[in-house]
Amino acid sequence: MVPPGSALPVVAVSCAPMTQVTRVATCTTAVLLSVWTLSAQQKPKTRRIFMSVVDPANKPVLDLTAADFQIKENQIARTVASAVVNQPQRIALMVDNSAASKSALTPLRAGILAFIDAIPANDEIMLLTTGRQLRVRVAPTTDHKKLKDAVGIIYPDDGSPSVLFSGLTETFNRFYRNVPNRWATFVILTTDGPENSNMNPKQFSQLVDALNAREVRLHGIRLTGHGMGAQSDATLVLAQNSGGHIDTLSVPNALPERLKALGELIAQESEQLSRQYQIEYDTDATDLQSTIEVIISRVGLRPIVFAGRLK
Repeated sequence: MVPPGSALPVVAVSCAPMTQVTRVATCTTAVLLSVWTLSAQQKPKTRRIFMSVVDPANKPVLDLTAADFQIKENQIARTVASAVVNQPQRIALMVDNSAASKSALTPLRAGILAFIDAIPANDEIMLLTTGRQLRVRVAPTTDHKKLKDAVGIIYPDDGSPSVLFSGLTETFNRFYRNVPNRWATFVILTTDGPENSNMNPKQFSQLVDALNAREVRLHGIRLTGHGMGAQSDATLVLAQNSGGHIDTLSVPNALPERLKALGELIAQESEQLSRQYQIEYDTDATDLQSTIEVIISRVGLRPIVFAGRLK
């Protein structure tokens, strides 16, 4: 089943076979894609294709604009609305500071600092806590000092549950849903303590659909002491669904090491994503299956098409 959303996953390419490992297809100046589009309920005005472009020496080409791409959908010319490359990541670091996090305060703070140090300077980070209510400690910024200063004033909220689910929804709606030119990334640090968002299964499913449509990558670190709770289980599902990384710790002492490693992983992804174009085109198509032809007007360039955000 194709996840809901407006990105078009590649299933077949006519000009060269796809490689088994990377699901990449290439040709010299044009690529023809037979793609599954969306469910009958999802018919956006804009659709997305993801690709990298290299020159004859196999070096990335990063100066193309929308005018350099032509797209035909079912042999109908479409208007390319945008072609964006070298987008920074916007990383939402969501920290469970509910009562269940009390014993983890010192390694938690140390881990967050190590995570911040690992993130490239041009990627945005925002710091949020989910104990009792969602609090935006620092709005999206590249100022690492400001972020580190805020870490020092994070304390457990005694007697409080977490509101992870409603916090995820609010954060996505405020900082991602209608924000262009940012790769969307969430990092969730959660415990197995009580969760008090009162989100029903239908609402959770709608959240998952929205995250998929925006190509969100979600990573999670779960600190468990008494078995898995609802928010811990949901973090696992969301991370696996988005192709993200998941860690499960029974004691908090490993948090600095694991958060540093996760920051380094995200930094590696940033380097890869910096070479990936996100191309959006306007369409009135309602087909459940379409054939997409992408042509690059500059001679000698080779497109490498991906089935969504690099994983």
